[in-house]
Amino acid sequence: MNQRQRLIFLNALTKDNPPLSAGQLRLLKEQYAKAGFEAEADILERRAKIAELSPQKQAAVKEAFKKGLSSTDSISVRNLANHFEAEGFFGNASKLREWANNLDVGATITQNQKE
Repeated sequence: MNQRQRLIFLNALTKDNPPLSAGQLRLLKEQYAKAGFEAEADILERRAKIAELSPQKQAAVKEAFKKGLSSTDSISVRNLANHFEAEGFFGNASKLREWANNLDVGATITQNQKE
């Protein structure tokens, strides 16, 4: 993938003012698939599906994310992160994994202080 293709791909994933529509994402997906970039095409399809979520499903996703960030169980948080990533919510998955790592560090520090 050349630099231009990479920048277009990354912009499609992060553009939020205004975001790309599901149709625009799918057009871009087709171009990446034709060029042989199957992984990127798959990611663009996931993002298109996210763009089509109903307001109720968007609210449910937001609520699940908030609950994950308020959890103190790092294993559950990582499992939620895996689910988010599988659905195409890569930024949320990354933030959840970071939180799980922080929980593990905190637990280690607490354990070391007790010893």
